[in-house]
Amino acid sequence: MGLTTIKMFAIDIDGVLLIDTFSPVLKKLVTKWGFQYTSEIERNTFSRPRHQAAQYIINYCKLSYSIEEILEIYFQERTLYLKDYDNIICQGTRQLLDILIQLDLRVICYGGFPKSHFHNELEDYVSYFEDYICTNEFRPGIKEITKDIYNYQYSEICFIDDVNTVAENAKHLNVPFIGVPSKETWSFQKNDMAKTGVRYLVDSINDINELLILRIDNDVTNGDVWSLT
Repeated sequence: MGLTTIKMFAIDIDGVLLIDTFSPVLKKLVTKWGFQYTSEIERNTFSRPRHQAAQYIINYCKLSYSIEEILEIYFQERTLYLKDYDNIICQGTRQLLDILIQLDLRVICYGGFPKSHFHNELEDYVSYFEDYICTNEFRPGIKEITKDIYNYQYSEICFIDDVNTVAENAKHLNVPFIGVPSKETWSFQKNDMAKTGVRYLVDSINDINELLILRIDNDVTNGDVWSLT
């Protein structure tokens, strides 16, 4: 059975295809500097341009660092964090990509990291994707990817992301969206997505199967992808 409306899936890299590194590293740094990790921190740093997120942390934690210094500290801490992992690719990645290709869907990857990160971290999976789009300069990037780059209707691309800010933007534009929020007990993303009214909320990409994709496409075709909210 083919899809009626959706033509492409756009999948976020960090936190969906790769383990989330941003929130645990950020939480560690914020608490290290003596401040509470809050939902407002997530709202003002997740899926934001890198320099904006850094400036927010400087202001919130009352730091004397420059934006460049904060970014350097973050990436140093991220490198240390990743030493505990032999594999950072999320379980179910190949399964999901196989399903999308079998459904004759176009597939792209996006995120705030440069394209070199995509090629390095997903080396064995690059052939599944048409392209990787760095959205650091235009986050969250739904409008730019859908309209400016691919010239699609908003109903024709389904986004998969772990950040509620992206979900809010998808809802505003009536874009099909699958939320894969962090399962960390201290994360605010799952609760925030529930408040936003994300209709397709999964624990991991393992839960995204052909039946769910066909259901989403049917809902999109009938115009009720966000009607439960």
